[in-house]
Amino acid sequence: MTYSNYVLFEALNVGDATVTITDQSGHSCVLNIHIGYYSENIVVAKLDATVVGDNMTVAQQKELKEKALATTPVKGGGVINLYIPTK
Repeated sequence: MTYSNYVLFEALNVGDATVTITDQSGHSCVLNIHIGYYSENIVVAKLDATVVGDNMTVAQQKELKEKALATTPVKGGGVINLYIPTK
């Protein structure tokens, strides 16, 4: 999507940046930008679980797997937003 009345900045990493915008008449605007953390949205496509137990029956493993999948905080199709803070 392209518009003529906005500027889009995409942060590549955390840190500081200075952006200077100058028009044809020489007027300028300086933007000082600080990116304090990086974030990433991850869409959950599929959930699965593996149950390992030497003394568990197949029925017990199946029951535990079903309970684990039923109690996940994000279901299939949900979004997890990860924030990676600066050091």
